[in-house]
Amino acid sequence: MKRSRFWLAAALLCAGTTTFSSLSVAGETTSSPTLEVYRTPEGRDYAAVGLSLSQMAVKSRAPEQVLVLVDTSASQMGEYREQSISVVRELLSQLPEQTSAAVWAIDLSQTALTDSFETMTAEKVNSITAALNKRIPAGSTDLSGAVEASLKSFDTSKSSVIVYVGDGFSAANLIPETKMQELTNALAEKQTPFVSYALGSQVDMQLLGVLALRSGGFVLQDQVGQPVNETVAAINKAISTPVWYPSQVKVTEGIELYPNAALPLRSDRETIYLGKIDEETKNLSITLSDDNNNQIGFNVENYSTAAAGHPALRALWLRADQDKGLSVPTAGQVVLSSAKNQFELHVAGMLEAANSAAHAGKTKESVAISHALLQFDPSNKAATKLLDVRQVALLQDDSVVVPGEADEETPTVVPGENPDLEGRTDAPTDIEQDLIQRFKNRSKAAGEKLALEVNRAIEQARSIVQDDPDAAISLLKGMAGNVRIASDIDPDLKRNLERKLLDVTQQVRAQREQIRNNRIRFEQQLAETEARRRAIESMYLEEERLEQLIDQVRALLDDGFHGEPAAYAEAEAVAEAAVELVPFDGTATAAQFTAEAAGQLEDARYLRALRADRFLETLTQVEFSHVPFPDEPPIRYPAAPVWKALTERRSIWKSVDLKDDSAAERRIRAALEEETELQFVDTPLIDALGIIGELHNINIRLDVVTLDDEGISTDEPVNIFISGIRLKSALKIMLEQTPTPVELTWIVEDEVMKITTVLKAEEATETRVYPVTDLVIPVQQLGGGGGLLG
Repeated sequence: MKRSRFWLAAALLCAGTTTFSSLSVAGETTSSPTLEVYRTPEGRDYAAVGLSLSQMAVKSRAPEQVLVLVDTSASQMGEYREQSISVVRELLSQLPEQTSAAVWAIDLSQTALTDSFETMTAEKVNSITAALNKRIPAGSTDLSGAVEASLKSFDTSKSSVIVYVGDGFSAANLIPETKMQELTNALAEKQTPFVSYALGSQVDMQLLGVLALRSGGFVLQDQVGQPVNETVAAINKAISTPVWYPSQVKVTEGIELYPNAALPLRSDRETIYLGKIDEETKNLSITLSDDNNNQIGFNVENYSTAAAGHPALRALWLRADQDKGLSVPTAGQVVLSSAKNQFELHVAGMLEAANSAAHAGKTKESVAISHALLQFDPSNKAATKLLDVRQVALLQDDSVVVPGEADEETPTVVPGENPDLEGRTDAPTDIEQDLIQRFKNRSKAAGEKLALEVNRAIEQARSIVQDDPDAAISLLKGMAGNVRIASDIDPDLKRNLERKLLDVTQQVRAQREQIRNNRIRFEQQLAETEARRRAIESMYLEEERLEQLIDQVRALLDDGFHGEPAAYAEAEAVAEAAVELVPFDGTATAAQFTAEAAGQLEDARYLRALRADRFLETLTQVEFSHVPFPDEPPIRYPAAPVWKALTERRSIWKSVDLKDDSAAERRIRAALEEETELQFVDTPLIDALGIIGELHNINIRLDVVTLDDEGISTDEPVNIFISGIRLKSALKIMLEQTPTPVELTWIVEDEVMKITTVLKAEEATETRVYPVTDLVIPVQQLGGGGGLLG
């Protein structure tokens, strides 16, 4: 929201312990409400009433739809980003099967990490986690747009819950009051709880609290050291807890209630109303009801016995009165505790400012701040005591407002703003002097105590600077912060302590730089030593490896010399490896030359011996050719009719398949040799083939898978007029004329004729056997008369 957030500090509600009358919803007992009342010094009462359902009256049920909004803006970095992803991963893994989930990453816009609402599986969870890890945290968050888009994404017939993981800041689109009213009304109307896990260095508990209070949701705050499984268990409990949505609220006359609307109730947290009670009103009664006549009644006859309330109730109610209760964030004790801390920090800051002004001699400014603090917190004793001491020069001035409760319509009169104001000139009274002396004594004691703490911190920092200089600097910074916020010590002592801590901090920083430089030099020396060690070790290993290779070359040469010629080639390969290991090394080069020379000499010796052996063998064959052979008995060849009959008898074995054709395949091959007549005009290919199959009594099928892969339709038009030729020629012509991206053909396979592509047909091969006797047996030339003619 576009407004100052200091009021959040006043938005503290402390749950009381007084037990009142029991409540009922449809006859079931509810938990006891809590009531606390803060009474101002003027006697005006501000009350906080906390209502919740009984754990026994409701049963947990898992929602049907869960939308997880993961804040991926620039504020979600480092450990917060890791925690966010871990929580989302564990949450999705633990969702029940009946719950469908979707995950959005939100910053300036919304990015869906799932297609829709779906059941989470391990694979899906890993995919979502990987997508979140890839996103770079950047920009700011438009939480308003994310919630609005979330409501539009749900199936209205199913129960739904929004789970938000982030810090709650909507810096990309600050939400005005009118827009906030529309969002909260839409969440309540659609009965969609907004459950948030507040995670970040700073979190906007006010915005998250408003959304949770109006929607029936829940706010969980990140706890340091809490295991992820415990965090996810708390989130699962929050989204599974039923919510009761009343439609009407009635309150006792004389009580101004905020929010003045029926708020949803849960069993795991309180829904807290704020009220301002008139002086005449003694009884307090609140009744919630829905359209089914279910009621929760709260009544106390004498609220004066209630627990004493916190001063923040008044500030919270005044802020709610300005926007008609829209800013009330009191959705349970988590938001309550956060608001309390913010309130006390704001009060402490104002008190420190007043003390600082007083120590600086700015008496009027200190009194003005003290009066403003008393208007914010009328019962603040520290501000009252500060006025007792610092208002010495202003006590007689009538323009100074006495500390007390300022009426909402009465403007504050601030001391120091009246230009006609003149300070006192007389000496302080004995009572005033006593007050001043007591203040000085307390200031001196506090200063001595703080100086002792500073000295101890300096000693401790110097003792650990050598081991952990960063921790020493952090310790000194922390102590400097304590000195800076100290408001009850002498200003000169405070400046001296700050200067002393600054000097020691600078010394420690110088030591840290020196330690870092020494560490860097030491690491450089270690790196250089390690490099030298590795170089020497590498040299030793290289020499050892070279020695092993030379020994292998020597052994292989010895094997070659003793009758293993192949060892020379192996020796040469090993010698080449030695040269590659240590180039230009004399030993390796000599080994390579020796191995290569020995191999060449061995090859020359072998070839010379082989040539001599082959020469002698050739001469032996010449001698064999001079031996005559007789032609007795002579060769008698059959008559010509016998040769012809033999040739015709073996014609069936001219071509032999290794596989046996079936009767259907033989019939198809016979039909291909038949004469045919084809007349088609724009006839689909599949129809034309069916007509041809019926005409020749064969089965023709299209290779649909192959044709689909090539983008060929079975309805390609066929146009052909042909007759008086064989079927296989007609099919070839018809397929060539068919307008297809690739050329078609036919094959005979699996007892059918298949129409497919040429490339597919080439893959279908058959093994054929042909008689090749004349190719492998040479015809011998007969000699002339057995040498008788010579």
